[in-house]
Amino acid sequence: MSLEGTIVETPLHRLASHAWQAIAGVGAVSIIVGLIALIWPGPTTVVIGVLFGVFLLLSGLVGLFVGLAAPMPGFVRAASLLVSALSVVLGLLCFRSETHSVALLGLWIGIGWIMNSMTMLALGLSTKGQDRGWIIVSSVIGILAGIVLVASPISSLATLVWIAGVFLLVTGIVEIIRAMQLRRRARSL
Repeated sequence: MSLEGTIVETPLHRLASHAWQAIAGVGAVSIIVGLIALIWPGPTTVVIGVLFGVFLLLSGLVGLFVGLAAPMPGFVRAASLLVSALSVVLGLLCFRSETHSVALLGLWIGIGWIMNSMTMLALGLSTKGQDRGWIIVSSVIGILAGIVLVASPISSLATLVWIAGVFLLVTGIVEIIRAMQLRRRARSL
């Protein structure tokens, strides 16, 4: 019995071949939360806080998973793990109290988006893959959205929800495109 032509699937290969599903899942959640934010602009700050808390928590957990599993330069891995851990913490803080102000939530989200987007921008600039352009575009949009949330006093829930909803929709679409490109590459391994 010859082993010639047999591909041995390592745990890392199995992980890489399924990472696209996690990225697509985050993209789908991002789109759903973005649509909810735009369609249902918040009868209460609590609902909005919980929705964004869920998004931050899930994206942080997936970011930790990808940061540990995906091949990337050391500085990008460290930044990705730091940003993902902070996203988890911020997500959990969103569940802490019903009296969090919209401005504080905007600050948390804005800082998280800036840090996450800067990490993704570093990744986009350090890679040469097909999805490099998508990573760079979504990163720049994320940095700009984060700056708007941090720099301007968010006095109305509608403004925060609109900015966040648009960003989440764009990010979700980009993440699903990235996931499909990663799926294609994983199948060709």
